[in-house]
Formats: sequence, C-alpha cells, structure tokens
Amino acid sequence: VAFTEQICQRTSRIFGTHGELTWTGNDTLIHYDFLTQKRTVYDETDCSGAGIMSGHGGADFFAMDSFIRALSSNKPELIGT
Repeated sequence: VAFTEQICQRTSRIFGTHGELTWTGNDTLIHYDFLTQKRTVYDETDCSGAGIMSGHGGADFFAMDSFIRALSSNKPELIGT
C-alpha cells in the first residue's frame, strides 16, 4: 500500500520481462508489449466464454468456493484442500 494521486481507485499492475498487465478495477485488462510497443485491451466479458468450471476441470472454482464458505462461516473444516 502506498500513496497515490488517485483516490479510492484500486489498480493492479504486473510487470514482466516482455510487457506489463494493468487492471484498474473495471471490466478491462490492458496488456502492453515492450517489444512491439502495442497496447491491447481485453474486455472481461470476452474472456468469460469458458465458464467458471473450466480451470483445472472445475477444481479452481471448487477450491475457491470452499475457501470462501469456510471464511464466511468461520469453519476451517470446510476447506476441501
């Protein structure tokens, strides 16, 4: 956490060797390629075609679901992994 001129706006920025990803809390993810100097904007709604059950055959969804249920009910035994 650090100070910024933007008030109450969450921004995530990931830097890599070949580029960076930026997300400002809205429905878009911006990829900037250092080599080509091109910026590509991805709409979150375009990325959801595979559905929540697609990651690792649905295991990602169920792992997060059990984790959230355990936190919200204060029952660690609900965590399935």
